[in-house]
Amino acid sequence: MADTVHLMPPAGRIALRGRPDDRAFADAVAAVLGAAPPEPNVAVLGAVSLYWLQPTFWLVECALDEAEALTGRLRDTVGEHGTAVDVSDTRVTYALRGPDAVTLLNRGCSLDLHPRVFPVGRSALCAFAQLHALLVKTSDAPVFQLTIQRAAQRHFEEWLAAAQEG
Repeated sequence: MADTVHLMPPAGRIALRGRPDDRAFADAVAAVLGAAPPEPNVAVLGAVSLYWLQPTFWLVECALDEAEALTGRLRDTVGEHGTAVDVSDTRVTYALRGPDAVTLLNRGCSLDLHPRVFPVGRSALCAFAQLHALLVKTSDAPVFQLTIQRAAQRHFEEWLAAAQEG
């Protein structure tokens, strides 16, 4: 399972807040990102990805060198209808690939990861190895991304080492 998990390069991340029923907010986000804020447990995947976290909170992910400019564009465009804050330094993401990925993920969380239930583009906030995590399926290969708080990185890596031994 050692080849199953890889720390991904640093990414730009933007905390985006607003009301999903506010048409001006949704239109402003779509004008900048090319997609409106998604519904719960749905991810918009691409060069700029967008993940639902809470009813009024989404995480935007982009190239690290684009985060500052994109944050400014979002902030200017959503105006009084929402907020955009660069939180790039607060989280890390791991890619989990291949047939052992589901086995490993099932050791850390209780989500049903069967492809009919958790298809590509599905995302979920979950308790994973006693951590608050964002899990996203990005490919049928299967490939998942697990995003956690940077402060919990050591705990996750220790859990991972123990899980791979057992």
